Amino acid sequence: MTRIGYVQVGVPQHGICRYGRALAREARRRPELSVVEENLELTGERAADRRRLEALGADVGARVELVHLQISPWGDGSWGAGFRARENLAAFRRGCRVPLAITLHDVNGLASQDCGRLLHMTRSSTAELLRGLRPSGIRFAKQLLRGNLRREDLLVGYWNWRPLAACAFARAATRAAAVLLVITDSERKLLSAARLRPDAVLIPHFVDDVAEPGPSAPKPAGVPKTLIVAGFIFHSKGHELVVEAMVRLPDVRVVFVGGKSLAGFETSHFARLMDLARERGVHDRLEVTGYLPESEYRQRLAEADLAVCPFDENKSASGSLSSLIASGVPVLASDIPLIAEYNALVPGAIPTFAPRTAEALATAVRRALATPRSELTQGLEELRKRLSLAAVYDRHLAAYAQALEGRA
Repeated sequence: MTRIGYVQVGVPQHGICRYGRALAREARRRPELSVVEENLELTGERAADRRRLEALGADVGARVELVHLQISPWGDGSWGAGFRARENLAAFRRGCRVPLAITLHDVNGLASQDCGRLLHMTRSSTAELLRGLRPSGIRFAKQLLRGNLRREDLLVGYWNWRPLAACAFARAATRAAAVLLVITDSERKLLSAARLRPDAVLIPHFVDDVAEPGPSAPKPAGVPKTLIVAGFIFHSKGHELVVEAMVRLPDVRVVFVGGKSLAGFETSHFARLMDLARERGVHDRLEVTGYLPESEYRQRLAEADLAVCPFDENKSASGSLSSLIASGVPVLASDIPLIAEYNALVPGAIPTFAPRTAEALATAVRRALATPRSELTQGLEELRKRLSLAAVYDRHLAAYAQALEGRA
């Protein structure tokens, strides 16, 4: 019997924690496995969190042969903000001496302009670091000479540590992993091109088990169609584009089925989004549910007429998209590599729109709402079968065996 540990670090609602709990749930169904699961929410107190993580690593490591961790380079809400995430992972590793399987989430976010040079650093280099920070340093010097530099400018406006911290955390995760797992092929290619982990193992996001969606009752004539965007409100999900498209869809009601991001830096984004809705005169047709219990969340997804995923091109795998597929609601998405990977599995399963503009989105929404629901969801049924949690977990078992045999 193989002993596997699952450790979720972060607030329970965080997507990567939910992902890890689902894997642990499936692992318990396997008679050949003995499962240890631990969940730890950090306090934000630096020294105390490191002590707790080191102790947790030692405790779990003593009871299992391999530990599976979920990590996003953008550690807010999970492993810690900024450089603390890397410190916290190192603390856990000091205590845990068994091999680690690490699923690295949200890798595509590292391909942004801010992270490009830093991601391709294959070893520590002061010269590369200084080149990466040079534009910020020039702005800082100009403000200093003008005599109008404020403390908050130094801490926030001019020295943007967040991309650097994300890249450092990603590099630390790739080094700590006996086997590194990624969810999309674009992420695997990105890590390979950066010479960080050319051996990363691709395992697609599972579609979790839910009750088989039943037929949706037709709405009476005159009742507005309901359009939804699912999950936490992040900039990369394209909520602003939906608000702009609403101007061209006067007979459609929109629901953001989810709440503000768990990360504090996204709070201002939510405020701007609500301001935009008021400016465009569509706020009376827009509902934001906030974070919902799982059963209510699933119900709101299944009852919608259409779900839209107008993700930007660097969007990595999405738990909310997997929930939409599981719930059987028709999905319309932007034409990006993430969606292309789903459509490569089942051609035409997720209709797309391009270019990524409000006008193109509104046109595609009108076309989708005029198409029979059964036609739009036909491919989603096949995706549910191909990406079932049981099928995807089998691939995890193969990766675990690699790590335990030292062949990762």
